[in-house]
Amino acid sequence: MPKADLGQDFIKEVEDWIKKAKASIKDFDKKDRRKILTKAALPVTRTARKVIRKKYKHKESSRGKHYRYSNGQRFDYTPGNLRRSIKRIPLRRTPDAFIGPTWGKGRGTRYGGVGQPTDGYYAAAWAGNSKKFKSIVLAPAANQERAKVVTIVKNAAIAAIVKHAALRGIKTR
Repeated sequence: MPKADLGQDFIKEVEDWIKKAKASIKDFDKKDRRKILTKAALPVTRTARKVIRKKYKHKESSRGKHYRYSNGQRFDYTPGNLRRSIKRIPLRRTPDAFIGPTWGKGRGTRYGGVGQPTDGYYAAAWAGNSKKFKSIVLAPAANQERAKVVTIVKNAAIAAIVKHAALRGIKTR
């Protein structure tokens, strides 16, 4: 059986394609990861809000608002504030997506009403600490949406790799 002669041009062409493929995967950067995980966080956020609605009963809803005082300033909290405060927390320095109760950051003195900002003040009062909040709300929500999140991440990652490969001159379809 005759041996196939692998010429230098053939080997060079194969090595060039391998370099292009490796470079297209290296281009998968922080922005791509953040974009993918932000999309994947949406179903978990929605489910966490549903879990909060089922498990958290506001004890003071019959009395209306709850008040908190800090440095002589009064903050008004309307019932239902905790459910609305569950969001993807925007952190700039990390490519990951974090979900949890957002804090008001001193944007106002009234939280939770229609058109007002939300604040995660009740999360600490209700659950006690972040580990309990995670086990009561976030872990069940993540488990319910696991298949959907994996599908979103898989499809978006493949699309990002294909996009970067096309920019490097590799035809994928």
